[in-house]
Amino acid sequence: MFGLVSSKNYVLANAVENMLAPAKKPPPPPPLATAKPDFGKVPAYLTDVKARLAAEKQAEEDRRAAAAAAAEAASGLRQLSEEERLELLGQLQSKWQAVNSAYIRLPLVCDTDPKKRRKEAHEAELTQLEQDIATLNRSPVWISVLDE
Repeated sequence: MFGLVSSKNYVLANAVENMLAPAKKPPPPPPLATAKPDFGKVPAYLTDVKARLAAEKQAEEDRRAAAAAAAEAASGLRQLSEEERLELLGQLQSKWQAVNSAYIRLPLVCDTDPKKRRKEAHEAELTQLEQDIATLNRSPVWISVLDE
């Protein structure tokens, strides 16, 4: 511009200047993630989200339980608890054993009417007890509230 001319070789001067300059220091390495004070701790927002989800889940379970209780009350049925079911099952099995031992003690030949009636009564009772035991072995068991 304006007729100014320089005899300086800028490319060569820049190359010499860079060769003679001291070496640049490398940047420090980033700190390790394990050295941070909050390493391994659950973030607060995740704890809040987990608590909110647990509260929503509990509220939904409460709503379902209330709806199921209302439906049971309306239908006249309730579900037999596991403790009640096991107690009733034990009682039925002991009664079956008592009736079966009485049935086994009957004579093989039933030649009179009372013996035949007694044998048929024992067989019918054993059959009914076996059906009741099979019913109680299935879970869940529903019973009528009106019968209680």
